[in-house]
Amino acid sequence: MLTLDTQKALITIKGILIPVAWASGGDVTAMAVATFDEKEFRLTADDAWNQWRELLSQKVSASGIPFEQDGIQWLQVRSLQSIDG
Repeated sequence: MLTLDTQKALITIKGILIPVAWASGGDVTAMAVATFDEKEFRLTADDAWNQWRELLSQKVSASGIPFEQDGIQWLQVRSLQSIDG
């Protein structure tokens, strides 16, 4: 179970939206933002999950609350959008 410290501040990260896990049929089951300073934040799924798939391999800006579990950095996403350049 993912736990979230709601006392943490909202952050905004920028990077490339990448797939990080796949189902046996090849469908993407998990995504992350690989930031331009070589960090990786896995994204928690929400109602916008299918819309995010359309942004794979694009530069994005994501805002949310960061947390760590089992050595993995996560972002509880509040907004995610494509950015230019």
